[in-house]
Amino acid sequence: MKKENNFLKYNTFESKILKRKCGTLILGQPLKVQDFQEIVKNLRKRIFRLKYDFVTLKINYHKPIFGDILREYNFKFIEELITFYLKRKKLIPTKPVFFKKDKLKECIKISKKAFIFDRYHQDKFIGKKMANEIKTSWIKNSFKYRADRIFGLENNKGFLITKKDEKKNIFIDLIAVDVKNQNKGYGRRLVEFMISYYRDTKIFYVGTQKKNKSSMIFYKKNNFKVFNKSFTYHWHAKTN
Repeated sequence: MKKENNFLKYNTFESKILKRKCGTLILGQPLKVQDFQEIVKNLRKRIFRLKYDFVTLKINYHKPIFGDILREYNFKFIEELITFYLKRKKLIPTKPVFFKKDKLKECIKISKKAFIFDRYHQDKFIGKKMANEIKTSWIKNSFKYRADRIFGLENNKGFLITKKDEKKNIFIDLIAVDVKNQNKGYGRRLVEFMISYYRDTKIFYVGTQKKNKSSMIFYKKNNFKVFNKSFTYHWHAKTN
């Protein structure tokens, strides 16, 4: 079996919010069924040995039998995540609007109604209240250090947060439009702000849950194409 280069990593952000020892493991390489089963078996042993309370497993190459194996070890399927990419075709002559720290409360308010399909809200063992707290902390961290830029709309109708990875790729980390102002073109406007600002960037990325139908429709309608798919599973100590 080819050695898997991914390891169970301590998740500082989740551990602090959930007040439990949390870890994350990403399996990025295609695996044979036998190899996958061996990895999951060893992962389960490692979880107990290191006394983890909550573990997130993300798989970039999935087979139906993988789900059967994970259920056998009490991993619960949470989401199928679709990553889209947008290729810039031309420069958009629009002047972006940026949100600063004074807009934090407005962004948190919008997020409480906008983000209901993320993996935290889909996990009944985390619960809606805690899921909202996680998203609130996520946005606070974006204003402090996580975000590359935060774009906004007049009258606090919505916001878009970008992040930049080590290869300087640009990702839409969060995008939300106030419920009362949805389906009015504001989401597209936020995307245009982003494209206009990053003049030297040719491709942009964003991820969304497959079951979030409105989000899927939005990205396809605005010329985003599917880049890849991944599958997320959660393991909780209190269910074992």
